[in-house]
Amino acid sequence: MINQHQTIKIQLAKLSVSSLAIFICFFMASCSKNALPEPQKKASPMYTQLPKGFKLIEEMNPKSQTETRVMKLEKGMMYTIRLVKSKENHSKVLLYNGDKRIVSSFARGRYYGGINYLCKKTGNYTFVIEADPKQVPPKVVFAFKKS
Repeated sequence: MINQHQTIKIQLAKLSVSSLAIFICFFMASCSKNALPEPQKKASPMYTQLPKGFKLIEEMNPKSQTETRVMKLEKGMMYTIRLVKSKENHSKVLLYNGDKRIVSSFARGRYYGGINYLCKKTGNYTFVIEADPKQVPPKVVFAFKKS
């Protein structure tokens, strides 16, 4: 006959085997390709061709024809703001430092797909996205790189 002491040993052995099996299952699941995090992409799903070296800050979907965003920019950093749009879209991005307009994506009678700006002074800057009133506002991508 098996005494109580041997019964406890058998139960502990079964528990140890079960625990080991569960640990192995979790370990194998964590090592599978599906369980590993995806590497972060350099470009946005909305805008797949960020200029070389730029890192995504933010994507936005403007809800109105004029959208304003205030961001702190740092001296020595290059910033780019890109409009994700069709060829016929006449939208523009304007960058202001206080009341002074610094740069615009509309110049010499032509609409450009965005702007680049090398920040010369750390501070809060205002971006204004003005969409063509006849069209849906374009999606906007903000990115930066150290220059």
